[in-house]
Amino acid sequence: DMTPTPILIHTKSTGHGWSRIAKILHCLRQYGYSLQQGIPGPGEVDASSTGRATGSVCHVGTAHHYAHIGAQQRGGFQYGGVTHTDPAAFLAPDDAIDTVAPLYPHAAIELAHDVCRAYRAWYASEPIRVLYVEQLFELRIGEHRVTPRADLVFESGGRVFVQDHKFLASFTGKATERYAVDIQFLGWRYLGYVMWGERFGGVVLNVATKKAPYTFLRPPLASADQLLQQLPQIVKDAEARAALMEASGRPVDDWTPAVGETACDTRYGMCAYASRCMYGLTR
Repeated sequence: DMTPTPILIHTKSTGHGWSRIAKILHCLRQYGYSLQQGIPGPGEVDASSTGRATGSVCHVGTAHHYAHIGAQQRGGFQYGGVTHTDPAAFLAPDDAIDTVAPLYPHAAIELAHDVCRAYRAWYASEPIRVLYVEQLFELRIGEHRVTPRADLVFESGGRVFVQDHKFLASFTGKATERYAVDIQFLGWRYLGYVMWGERFGGVVLNVATKKAPYTFLRPPLASADQLLQQLPQIVKDAEARAALMEASGRPVDDWTPAVGETACDTRYGMCAYASRCMYGLTR
């Protein structure tokens, strides 16, 4: 049987995306620890957390949903440098979820199936043209290289949009303020204008809640134009801070920490390195 094996879209962090800059700005010591041990920082995927692991699995299912849409549209779409015009080239969303399930033992797999099926039903007919799914981009800011990965890039009404999926336990309108100032969303706006100029339509916050009855929202984000204008300098300053620590020769345990109630204990829980920070390696 010469039938090719369907593609599984399951990507990892690039290591040089917007989350790296966020970690440097959040806490230099945490950034240093994460370089050594690879333990996620605030907001990153933690396979031992049921909520985050389930969200990661939902990302996989959603990626395959849009890959199928892209392959079905006229002319197909590019993935991995190849133009795909046959949806069968990719695993079906449910099959993709089951395939990655062993990698996420703490994930609620049936819940992920339910959320993704409800999402596909809710957005059964979207007037979009899929351009990229889980696509890696490269951006130069001064001498620094940033390589973020987009969940989805699509065209609608002649304009190009970057969409970021968020699978959350719950969502309130006030949360949009938090995302508006997040470097990930600022970064995508900046990259969008660099890549597509006047064709760029903006960043779409694509929210799905993981509690029945599932809610699907795409709330507008505040523009935060001043921060957007300052983004290149923010990146340069963050890189300078990281380079200073790395060149200091000091052990990571002596790197400057962000000691503070909200720095060490975030909405995602206590920092994974809190005990090491407080008591050292011996405890």
